[in-house]
Formats: sequence, C-alpha cells, structure tokens
Amino acid sequence: MKILFQYILMVGTAALGVYGLLRLGANLKAPVSVGGVWSLALASPSDNTDDCDILRLPPEGAALAISQSGPNLVVYFKGASQITLQGRIEGITVTAQTRRETQDAYNLHLLAQVDRHAEPDQLRATLKSDTCPDPISLVGTRQPRSQNTSGGD
Repeated sequence: MKILFQYILMVGTAALGVYGLLRLGANLKAPVSVGGVWSLALASPSDNTDDCDILRLPPEGAALAISQSGPNLVVYFKGASQITLQGRIEGITVTAQTRRETQDAYNLHLLAQVDRHAEPDQLRATLKSDTCPDPISLVGTRQPRSQNTSGGD
C-alpha cells in the first residue's frame, strides 16, 4: 500500500506540473516568421539613394537575409556594403539597428511592417542612417525557400 501511495504521489505531481505548464502557455503565440531572404526595391521610383553611400542600392537590387530565433532577429543588409543589424519583431513590426563598435561608426535603423496579406509576404520598410539626410522607403518581397538555401556539392 505504501508503494502504491508513493506511485500515485509521484505520477500525480508530474501530471499536475504538466497541466500547470500547459495552462501557463495556453495564451502564448509564436512571433510572425520573417526569417529568410527578402529582395528589396525602392517603394517609390522617385526615391533617390545617390546621396547616401551606405544605403545605395546596387543596380541588380538589394537583399535582406533575416535570421530569426523567436522574437530576436539578425538582419544582414546587402547593399553597397555588407551591413548587419540586430533587432526584434513584436506583432508585425520589425525594428533593428546596427551596434556602434566605435564612436566613428554610423547608425543604421530599420523599421518595417510585415504584410501577411500579400502573396508572397512583403515588408514595408524605412531605413534611416545618421549619415544620410533622408530616410529611404523600401518594399521587401520574401523569396521562396528553394532560393533561400543552396544545395551542397
């Protein structure tokens, strides 16, 4: 009888723990997925990136590669030069910025909204730099997964 009581106590405690964890996590929602490669284009053809070397888009266009772990993001902006930003996603809003390594380093800020109703998903983004006079509005289009990964040979 003592062994049966111990068994019920151990199993019951574990079952109550699992039940409690499930109740605590019942309202948790995963953040919107933005990981992958996004091709970038100017939101308006009249936008000009010539005044800003950091944000200048190459003739073939630019790309964002986003690595996501939960709400945390690492954004690799490939424009005139390789730029890495760190940020977060909250709801459908992406915010990211460069980390200043030195006093002379520039700051680059990305603010974007995810449009999940577009097919494929789109990012409506604004890039600002402390070295450029005007922010640049961009539209990013998510690239299919088959283009995000490369086969290993």
